[in-house]
Amino acid sequence: VHDRLATEISELSRSAPYSDITNTAQPIITILSQSADDEKGRLDHTLHRLTKLARMFPLTNDVLAVSLTYQTQFHLSPQDAIVLASIMADLESVEQGLEKLFVTQNKSDFFDPDILELMSAYGCKVLFRFDNAVGYVRSRRFRG
Repeated sequence: VHDRLATEISELSRSAPYSDITNTAQPIITILSQSADDEKGRLDHTLHRLTKLARMFPLTNDVLAVSLTYQTQFHLSPQDAIVLASIMADLESVEQGLEKLFVTQNKSDFFDPDILELMSAYGCKVLFRFDNAVGYVRSRRFRG
């Protein structure tokens, strides 16, 4: 938006009636530029925090192949099937006996008895509210 606006203002300022538009519009351009910088800073900060807290699942050929099966088997969109296939690949690689938790607000697609059973077979609990997940994690943290 900033670049398009600056280009339009530059074009308009070539016309005599709008020759002073550059001065008039400068505060808006400055605000847009600062806003973009602030947004980028917040995104960078969030990504930095995620890299310290989260574990990223690799998108492999096997994950994509399994996702095609899940699309049909569970009537999932391609995106949701990839999410499920990624989670299942991770669950298969994680040590048995460890507690696992999948949290999603997408109850309409993942609240399926067959999906819940599949994940449960790998010791994975599924929750659909983040506040419930926070409570669950806090309750588990201090168990011996």
